[in-house]
Amino acid sequence: LLLGKLRRDPSRAPTGVIANDAWAAEGEAIRVLGAPMGNDIDETAWLMSKYRQIKTRVARWPSLHRLSLRGRNLLLQSIYYGSFRFYLYFMIFPDTLQRLIDSDVKQILWANTPLIKSKEDGSKASRRYIHERASYLPVTEGGGGLMHWRSHCDAFYAQWMVRYFDPRLAPWKQVLDHYTRDQYIGKAL
Repeated sequence: LLLGKLRRDPSRAPTGVIANDAWAAEGEAIRVLGAPMGNDIDETAWLMSKYRQIKTRVARWPSLHRLSLRGRNLLLQSIYYGSFRFYLYFMIFPDTLQRLIDSDVKQILWANTPLIKSKEDGSKASRRYIHERASYLPVTEGGGGLMHWRSHCDAFYAQWMVRYFDPRLAPWKQVLDHYTRDQYIGKAL
């Protein structure tokens, strides 16, 4: 990935560092520890590609109709939500993606015979048989024991601030401090 002066003038880039000197193009993402990194990348498109990969895997789940609500919830927690959870550490999910995830979850949890189509974004709506607010209550309190995904995402985003205000010194905090000083905040607006 070319940065700074090398990005502005790729002819100055060193040769022989990577195979065939195939530097990432503008808008092309490379992966660094699983996270997308690049110049002018479209994060929404990148997350949508991950959504489609995960949905393709979920569409192959056999015999979902045989599982109870609790069994379906366990699959969602461990595999479906778990596949997205990693990206919550460093990316904000756009609302369009949140709606697609919600529609898939509703289909898996509430349909008599869940049908997840890997070629479609989102899934057909299914009718709940437990009131929505009650479905998030623990099973021992008459609920479904489900996780509210959007609140889960918000909790991850709040952790970003908790980590920032932790007294431990870290280089990334110095970089963030530099870009959030008062002199820069006024200019960004």
